[in-house]
This record gives sequence, structure tokens and C-alpha cells, in this order.
Amino acid sequence: GDLASHGEAPYHGLVGAAFDRAGLAVPLLVAPGNHDLERSGHADGAAGRAAFEALVGPRRFTARVGPLLVVGVDDAIHPLDADLWPWVEGVVDAHAGPWLLVGHRPPRRMLEPGCPPSERCAPLFALCARRPPVLVMSGHLEHDAEAVVDGVRWVVNAEGGDVAGGAWLAPPTFHLRVA
Repeated sequence: GDLASHGEAPYHGLVGAAFDRAGLAVPLLVAPGNHDLERSGHADGAAGRAAFEALVGPRRFTARVGPLLVVGVDDAIHPLDADLWPWVEGVVDAHAGPWLLVGHRPPRRMLEPGCPPSERCAPLFALCARRPPVLVMSGHLEHDAEAVVDGVRWVVNAEGGDVAGGAWLAPPTFHLRVA
């Protein structure tokens, strides 16, 4: 997430044009960030969400990578979609193998001691207790963070890099996360 700014069509168009100029022809699945959805001076995210879906793609998705189910969610701005966590639970329960969750805001307060849970994600924690994911990855913060809580690995990819501990894959101002 946070590919664009202000959740408005011109900003999404700039991102698309930059991808075109870079020759990026791979399909992208993006968990939107707050800057992708929040329009300048507007607290209501409906217009930004609509622009994101029209110009970038779905705000939630699933993708299979071998046996792994990657689940992407729009958790960037409030209010969250009322059916978000039931949807995640349904797609995870329909998949017998391992799963990974990708969102924008960390479901835990990663910079606080003990990484306490965010109340807005309570249904996610019940699911993680019952069906632990391989990894929960998010961004949004200004610094990378990582913790294992109740057997679940929580990673904040603020700057990018290899979650397996390998070398950075790009200049220090922009990095790519490889799981």
C-alpha cells in the first residue's frame, strides 16, 4: 500500500504511468494503504476506495503460490468493511494448507512492549489462534518491526527487504520484501 497519495484518480494514474515507464508487466495485487484511499481533506474513504478499485484493482484478494494461500485485505482506513474479518475467516477455512495475511496497518501495536493487539482486529486474533498463519505482513509504520506472539510471526515491512534475512534487493530508499 501507499503507492499513491490522497486517494484520488490523478495520483493513481501517476503510479500506473510510472509502472508503464519502468516496463513492469507483471500483475500486481495491492493491499491498499491509507494514502491510496484517503482523499485530500476528506474523512470519508468511499471515493478513494472506489478510485483504487477502478484504477488499481480489488481492495481484497486471494492468490495461490504453490500450497500457500496469500490473503490481502484493505485495513487501511476506518471504518473497516463490516464483512472483512468474516470474509478472511471464510477463505482461510476453505483452504486446507498454509496461509499468509497481507494488509497495510499492523494488527498489533508493534512499537509497544509486548506488541498488544489492536481492538479493530479482534476477530483476526481468534482466527490466528485457531488456524495460525505462516506470517502476517503489514506496512504503514516508519520503521520495520517483527515479533512472534502466540506462535504467529508479525512483520512490519516499512522499508522492504528479505523476510528470510537476506540482503536488501534495491537502494536503501526503496526495498522489495521477499517472503
